[in-house]
Amino acid sequence: FVSNEENFKNALKNMSYNDLFIDRVHDSTFGHATRRGNILIAENVAEVILGELKINQNENKSSS
Repeated sequence: FVSNEENFKNALKNMSYNDLFIDRVHDSTFGHATRRGNILIAENVAEVILGELKINQNENKSSS
């Protein structure tokens, strides 16, 4: 599971809501992402995956 709540909260300090979202879902704080919002999600997911791969690679090296 990858949470995007914190990265969006941080992004909203420097960008407007409309830069990141095209709407609001059920009166919530967040909505469906714009292109910029989707890039933010993708970057966050990639960072988590690469971090996991690095951990797994280090574990494999130490067990060899």
